[in-house]
Amino acid sequence: AEIMNVDQKKKITSLVAIVVALAMMAGIIFGLNLLLADQFQKNAQEAERKIPRMVLPAGNLFDLYEGNLVDDVSACYVAANGAGIAVVVDRQTSHGGIRIMVGVNSEGQITAVAILEQEYTEGNDAGINNPDYLSVYIGRTVLSASNIAGDYEIDPVPGADEASDAVYQAVKTAFLQQAVIENALVNDQKKESEGGN
Repeated sequence: AEIMNVDQKKKITSLVAIVVALAMMAGIIFGLNLLLADQFQKNAQEAERKIPRMVLPAGNLFDLYEGNLVDDVSACYVAANGAGIAVVVDRQTSHGGIRIMVGVNSEGQITAVAILEQEYTEGNDAGINNPDYLSVYIGRTVLSASNIAGDYEIDPVPGADEASDAVYQAVKTAFLQQAVIENALVNDQKKESEGGN
């Protein structure tokens, strides 16, 4: 067996020290990433909880609705003062996803529509985020057509038919979510009155 000289021992010791230092740094980075990812998610959720007031200005504090959500609804916020709901709808188009928030007041009227996220903003698709376009939904209590092409009162953004229909469908979904919540309230009240006899 050969005996290592002092220089070889120093090189091996230095190499081991570098490997240990890199492993420690990787562990620290991994740990920070886990901590920060959780914090980023909490911050995003908190920011989203503040947005409902943007589409339902009469609402004061908003609680996350924990009952049944209809298809495509990722979250629903109920105004604590009874002013209505703010519904977050995720729609997919061939160009990517669109996250839309729709406000519905206690009388069942649309108060506002906001685009929260849009993956594809090229060309005419960006036009769906125009406040003038989104305002055509304000005050509506029903959308009777199955899609925007069949509705003679609301026109799509020129060249953005699919994205326009995603907004249209989100508003229809918000009406459905409101009906689900109202039915749940009626059923709860009915159960309470039957239990009180």
